[in-house]
Amino acid sequence: MTIDPVAFTITLAGFSFAVHWYSLAYIVGILLGWAIMRKQGRWFLSAQQVDDLVFYGTIGIILGGRLGYVLFYNPAYYMENPAEILAVWKGGMSFHGGFIGVMLAMIFFSWRTGASVLRVADLGGAVIPLGLMLGRVANYVNNELGGAPLKHPVEMDFLGMAWTFTHHPSQLYQAALEGLFLLIVMQIIYSLRAPKNPGMVAGAFCVLYAVVRIAVEFVRLPDAHIGYLAWGWLTMGQVLTAPLFVMGVVLIWLSVRERRA
Repeated sequence: MTIDPVAFTITLAGFSFAVHWYSLAYIVGILLGWAIMRKQGRWFLSAQQVDDLVFYGTIGIILGGRLGYVLFYNPAYYMENPAEILAVWKGGMSFHGGFIGVMLAMIFFSWRTGASVLRVADLGGAVIPLGLMLGRVANYVNNELGGAPLKHPVEMDFLGMAWTFTHHPSQLYQAALEGLFLLIVMQIIYSLRAPKNPGMVAGAFCVLYAVVRIAVEFVRLPDAHIGYLAWGWLTMGQVLTAPLFVMGVVLIWLSVRERRA
């Protein structure tokens, strides 16, 4: 089944603007994340501070995600075509770049407000999976970042529509694991441990994200211009994700140590 990547078109004064599902995924993810953070962060941040945090985080997502893709996945092309760096409407966003951008935004916010950077990171870690879930569904709609071929095609009926899979729907695997699964787990950990163990939620997010992302990469095709880096299975996504696991372990250790102290 093929889904039109354009959600709807707006026509104003003779000009037409196509609104893509991918854009809506970012907008809805940020708005829902903002609403959740306002509720969950009110015990240590004011409403205005949450608004500022979301604003800085949005800038980090967009700039970091785009620059991460440029630097990590296709630097040679963009060195030859620098004008294309800002052409985000043509696609090309990196989770790892966006993650670095959000991390820098949280550090900057904490420095400006005096808020605990670990508590701010916990608040972000609790809602990031929501945006990941919507983004991966949008990847599926766009027919991008697809999976490896299946040995046998799978046909099924869902929501009254016929679906045929000839490749692993790795985007949907990621939406379920990086998104829905992590969202549920992070919300539970945040409600139980965030006030007592600063850094625990952020650490758990990094560790669990690394595990599920590295696992799904085994059935996801690498970017065609990069291919596998080694051994016929190692991908750029796995290489970039491995440091998150280490970071998560360190954050959990710091959280436990501070709690004991």
